[in-house]
Amino acid sequence: MKKPARHTVLPSGLTSLSASAETFLGACEALAEPVAVIDRDYRVVWQNARAAALKPNAVGARCFECS
Repeated sequence: MKKPARHTVLPSGLTSLSASAETFLGACEALAEPVAVIDRDYRVVWQNARAAALKPNAVGARCFECS
């Protein structure tokens, strides 16, 4: 019998297999440095407040389009 997947829906719409992703993104949010999460298609799927201050419309765009 298969175990049910444990998914946590994050505020940005990302899905994770565990709550450790929430902890990771929370730690990234607290950093003074800009941090972004990029998917396989080079799209920005999440950024912390510092990155949003530099590139406010980056989420959803490809990372090379944000420079």
